[in-house]
Formats: sequence, structure tokens, C-alpha cells
Amino acid sequence: METVLKIGNHFYDSKVKHLNLKLGESVSDAKNLFNLREFTNLKSICFADSDLNDEGLAFLSILNQLESLNLQGTSITNDGIKYLAKLENLTDLRLKENPQLTNECIPHLIEIENLEDLQIHETSINYKGLEKLIVMKNLKDIVLQIWDNNFTYKELIKFSISMPNCIILAKGNGKFLNGSFEGEWTD
Repeated sequence: METVLKIGNHFYDSKVKHLNLKLGESVSDAKNLFNLREFTNLKSICFADSDLNDEGLAFLSILNQLESLNLQGTSITNDGIKYLAKLENLTDLRLKENPQLTNECIPHLIEIENLEDLQIHETSINYKGLEKLIVMKNLKDIVLQIWDNNFTYKELIKFSISMPNCIILAKGNGKFLNGSFEGEWTD
């Protein structure tokens, strides 16, 4: 029997494995997110360009089976990232287009033990925050963006040596891996 649940202004089949909310969907009424507990097969959710906030992240923390979470362009804060540590199976996290996220969220990111893919481009995280991620030995890919001297070539080479199995993609420039760089760097 199919169970259909309302999240925001739309209805979704509770048996889906991948939930992609409609672009710009309003989920500010976190009570709607409470319905997510019924999505027992859910492996990934995309909240891109929604008004998801920290209260919503608290509701998401009950979805232990989640592996991938897209929080691009949401209203989350540094402090809200702490709720993600409860997602034991989370391997893929997209934080793109959240300029309100700074180095202050890094201690919470470090708590996400199984994280493999982290996208932090278009956030306010800089090298001082990035270098704290060295303790995350499961990270395989980091995507970041170079702007306003947030990262230098020398810093990213150093970081890539410290994380030899992690590809650091500098959007628009190239990629770093174990002390080497492929691409075109312009200062």
C-alpha cells in the first residue's frame, strides 16, 4: 500500500529512496518535516534553495539511514550543523551557497565520522577552517572555491599533502591531490 505524505506544499511517496524537494519549497514549518520519519527507505534528500533552517535540521537528525544530504542555499547556521553528527551513515554533504557558514561550523563537521564528500564552495569557510578537517580520514573529495584570498595555492598544496587520499577540487582552477596540482592557477 502506497503512503503519501505532505512536506511543504507537495505530496511525496513515503517509499522513495531519494527525495528531491521542489525548487524553492518552503519547509519553514518544521512540523511538516516530522513526516520524514515515515520515509524509512530514504537514502538522500535535496533541500536546495529551500528555507530549511536549524529547527528543520534537528528533525532530520532522526533519519539515521541518510547517506546524502544537499543543503545548498538554505537558511542553516553554523550551530545547526551539530545535528548532522547524528546521521551515522552520512557520506555526502553539499553545503554550497551558504555564505553564512563559517569556520565556526568546522567542529560540528568533524563529528560526522563517515563523511567522504564535502562541498563547501560559496561558503565563508577559509583555510583556517579547512586545515581542521585533516582529522577526517574518510574524506575523499572536497569542493571549494577560491575568492577573496580565502585559500592560497601554497596552503592547498600543504593541505593536500596532509590528506593524501583526498581530492581537493578548487572550482574553476583545478584539483589538488597529494601535493600535486592539475589545472590553471591564477592569483
